[in-house]
Amino acid sequence: MTEFTSFSGRKRHLAGNTARKADFNEIPTISLAAPEQEIISQLHDACTRVGFFYIKDHGVPQDVIETIFATAKAFFDQALEVKSEIHYKKNKVLHGYEPMAEVRTDESKRADLNEAFNCGYEPALDPLWEGDAGQGWSIRSKEINQSLGSRPLMNSRIRAR
Repeated sequence: MTEFTSFSGRKRHLAGNTARKADFNEIPTISLAAPEQEIISQLHDACTRVGFFYIKDHGVPQDVIETIFATAKAFFDQALEVKSEIHYKKNKVLHGYEPMAEVRTDESKRADLNEAFNCGYEPALDPLWEGDAGQGWSIRSKEINQSLGSRPLMNSRIRAR
């Protein structure tokens, strides 16, 4: 098993380090209303075979979802200079803005043509940055975490096999 240290300093283990072709024809949809063992099995399959999935029956209120989308649009509509104030490389756990064409998932190919905002809740790191550029994200992230925190299956009980 391959071991590596993540940016946060945690040790991680990979079952393998070779790429393989994913075999799927639709995005897996996982319902959090299903029995826990079924959810765990579906998460394992989606993460190991596909690489991403859609969660439904998560309990996050629609108004919170709409607010997050509006906040994301407002953030990405800002000038590059403003967004770059909270560039992910300025944060010790790589949370923040990632400009378009800055990342290459394969160094032999062209840069990825997407921009992103990398986030994750780390209470010990509050606040992650200062200034207006990230303010909406900080507030909205707390709303989402509060919504998800009320769902027992969204807490630490779910562990990938």
